Amino acid sequence: MFDAPHRVEFLLEGVAEAPLLVLDAPVSLWGGVDSLTGVVTEVGHPQQGCSLAGVLLVTERTKGSTAGPGALLELIARGCAPLAVLLSEPDPVPLAASMAAQFAGHAPLPVAIISDTTREALRDQYLEDPRRSFVLDPTHADRIRPRTW
Repeated sequence: MFDAPHRVEFLLEGVAEAPLLVLDAPVSLWGGVDSLTGVVTEVGHPQQGCSLAGVLLVTERTKGSTAGPGALLELIARGCAPLAVLLSEPDPVPLAASMAAQFAGHAPLPVAIISDTTREALRDQYLEDPRRSFVLDPTHADRIRPRTW
């Protein structure tokens, strides 16, 4: 069960609805994700073979170099990016990519910080049903919540 409310602090606001992808370890966006498809290719990564495209990406942070924002911007431009990024700690990579995407005329990528408790609750929900959609909405009292039909 996903009991609300959960702490969500938006760094870049936006509304997104999609299934979750909860990473068990940070991924390098430059070299660890296929830039044409958004699939995790990092050898040995727990989610190797999973796609970042069209999901609410839940991760502690990204890893890698300053090329990360460019790699994420490329995914955004190709339509292979996550619809939002939920981080356990502040990370400049998705912020820089989202701002660059807006400048280039693409839809902004919402970026938010979540507590470890929220991350674990989302992970439990993901393991229970990886296809279940969640809604991320800064204007709603429950900023992240399961999609109800």
